[in-house]
Amino acid sequence: MLVSDAVRNSAGTEQFFFRPVGKVKLRNRTGGVMVHELVGWADRATQEHRNEAARMQTLIGLFQEARFEGCLGMLETLDKQYGASTLREQYRTRCRNLLNKQRESGKVSEAPDGFTGEIFELD
Repeated sequence: MLVSDAVRNSAGTEQFFFRPVGKVKLRNRTGGVMVHELVGWADRATQEHRNEAARMQTLIGLFQEARFEGCLGMLETLDKQYGASTLREQYRTRCRNLLNKQRESGKVSEAPDGFTGEIFELD
C-alpha cells in the first residue's frame, strides 16, 4: 500500500514501518507528492529493513538532485545487498534515460529540461 507523507505522518511511524518510494506525479494535480510503502508494524522491522529504507532515502535524494551517476551507483549497491526490486529497476531506467538527456545537452551537472524529481505518475 502506498501512502502520502501526510498519511504516513498521521498514522505514526512509531506504530507502522514505511519504506520511501519517491516523489510521484498525481493526475490532475500540480507538483509531486512524496509517497511511502507501508511495510508493516514498526516493532517487527529489522535493522536490515531500516538500513534499506535509509539507503532508499539517500537514493531518492540523489535522484531528485539530478545526480544520476551517483544514483546508478547506489542502485548497484542496493541490489547487491538486498537483491533486485521492481522499484529500483524503475529508478535505474529513469536515471539512464535522464543521464543520456544530460549528456546530449552537454549539461551533465544540470537537471534536464522538465525534470521535477518525480519517479513516475499515478492515476
